[in-house]
Amino acid sequence: MTFLALARLLAARANLGVALARRGKDAEARAIMAHSQEEEYKHFGMDLEFLLRRSPVWRATLKDILFTSGDIVSRGEQGEHAGEQKEQQREQQKQQ
Repeated sequence: MTFLALARLLAARANLGVALARRGKDAEARAIMAHSQEEEYKHFGMDLEFLLRRSPVWRATLKDILFTSGDIVSRGEQGEHAGEQKEQQREQQKQQ
């Protein structure tokens, strides 16, 4: 499973939990769904870290985006540039 597919799956599961919690009239059901949503965010973070530890390019890209301040889009462009540089370094190392 690719990172993007995993991210979409986890986001969809979290969004479903939010929708169900908002619709629920039962306080206990809402509490369970809220807890589930919190667990999904934790699992998403664990999955993301697992993938980033195995992909230096993704790590380089997301390092400039996550846990930073400023415009997210411009940070994303900076991260993309960093990822491209890391990919070029990997290709150069393979050729040596």
